[in-house]
Amino acid sequence: MINKIIPITGTIFFLLFSCSKNESISPNYYSGTAYALKNGEKWVTKVAMKQNKFTNENSYNLLFDYFNNQGIIRQRLALYKIPNNIAIHALFDTSPNLDDGLVGAQFFTHADDGDVLEDIYLVVEDSIWSCAEITSIHTNSSTYSGSFKVKLYIDPNRPKINPNNPDTIILEKGLFEVKLQE
Repeated sequence: MINKIIPITGTIFFLLFSCSKNESISPNYYSGTAYALKNGEKWVTKVAMKQNKFTNENSYNLLFDYFNNQGIIRQRLALYKIPNNIAIHALFDTSPNLDDGLVGAQFFTHADDGDVLEDIYLVVEDSIWSCAEITSIHTNSSTYSGSFKVKLYIDPNRPKINPNNPDTIILEKGLFEVKLQE
């Protein structure tokens, strides 16, 4: 939105722009909420669920986005290639684009106004520590409910950007309910 046009000289103008931090994300992007304990502290996120278009199977991606008090994204948990069935799925270090039949997870931290990727965390491949469960599917409303627990470690192939970030993240007792976005 243009707030002011200020003439500096005869033909030169400065345009001053202003936008809210929340204007960059469509209000329809998120269709659910999740709750968990992150390293023992309450963690509440907005959730988006979309079909995974990179694989041939009928699978979905879940994005759990955590915002600070100013509405700027600070953390994202991505669970991807979750099959469309009621079941417990072990989580693996795999790509959302790879058609390998594995359900994957990654965690990211963000800096500045949310558009700068900070640190990346990889999932511990152990079904006792890292799994997601779809507990119910309401087909008439396309609403999915479930739970998750994930243990992650900072990517050893990248330098740690923020020294205040922990080396390990444990998300436990996670619950979510989200509507599938078409």
